Amino acid sequence: MFVGIVIGPIAKLAEVQDFGRMGTVMTVIALAIILFESGTKLKLQSMGKSLGATLLLTFATVIATIVILSIGALPFLGGDMGLALLTGAMLCGTSSAVVIPLVRSLKVGEKAESILVMESALTDVICIVLTFALLESMLSGGISVYGISLQVLKSLGFAALVGIVGGLFWLSIWNKVREIPSSVFTTIAFAFILYGAAELLGISGAIATLTFGITLANLPLLFKSSNFPTVSKVEGQFYEEIVFLLKTFFFIFLGVSIRITSYKIVTVSILLVAAVYFLRLWITRYSMPKEGVSLQDAIVTSAMVPKGLAPAVLVSLVMQKGVPHADNIQAFVFSVVILSIIFTAALIPLTRSGFLAQLYNTVLCRFSENKSDENLGAQ
Repeated sequence: MFVGIVIGPIAKLAEVQDFGRMGTVMTVIALAIILFESGTKLKLQSMGKSLGATLLLTFATVIATIVILSIGALPFLGGDMGLALLTGAMLCGTSSAVVIPLVRSLKVGEKAESILVMESALTDVICIVLTFALLESMLSGGISVYGISLQVLKSLGFAALVGIVGGLFWLSIWNKVREIPSSVFTTIAFAFILYGAAELLGISGAIATLTFGITLANLPLLFKSSNFPTVSKVEGQFYEEIVFLLKTFFFIFLGVSIRITSYKIVTVSILLVAAVYFLRLWITRYSMPKEGVSLQDAIVTSAMVPKGLAPAVLVSLVMQKGVPHADNIQAFVFSVVILSIIFTAALIPLTRSGFLAQLYNTVLCRFSENKSDENLGAQ
């Protein structure tokens, strides 16, 4: 990301316009593959046990983030509460492209991993739907809470159905597809088709690809006597390599996209992001299940509130619509995005010693210091 900032905003060697439409297309491809590959590693049993905790953690964090950032943005938006809520909605999610790689590299427990991956996918949908609904409501003059809630549920439910049906279909023909030479990329190609089909239907392509991956990984385990194939070791390694390549592009493009025009907004954003992470600590304490979650898992969960490219894309839409104070909204969004990623990256090592370690260990003392037997077996 810092490489992107250096070659973009600082040195002016690259501009967002240089990528044309391909920049946005590549970020969508990155998101689709990251979620699909993540889905192939999630276990249905663990997800079922952690569904309640996932929803509690997700919605508590979304509400807390919107409240804190909306109030903090008010002074820069002429005191307009509608614009403040719009700004908070754009930033209420966590970035799958940041969360999933970190969770993998830190080797958190199976239950915590399921919760964090599902949360990042759910909040991607929530922040996009909320932003579009609020923007349309502001332009039309009215806000319907019922309409927004219905749109979120429809997007999640139908998208999951598309992913499951797509997974069933692919499992039924996968053995035949594998007979074709050089077919290792075909599964990802079909994931793209599902993503595009879901978006054309007005539902979440992200949730569709995630549930597609979950279906491929779990259905053969549920029906052991069937002829359903599974993801091979070679295919799994190939997906990981593709994800690594696309992640690299994603963060460079994010850095190039960053635009900071007001250092006063940056200063306020530091305090607001710190407040979000402090509240996340307490949300983690009361929403994460004690069973199957170690102290280190809980600490990692409390640090996983990074924002990603979705807010940057959404704020460009706001700029196009000619919304009042759009420049300040953009500066605020970019500040929170970059600061939240820095906070997440810094908190992991900082919570292992010193004052922060004492604070996190005290607040999260209800969790065991050792990984549960379930987690040890999974790893």
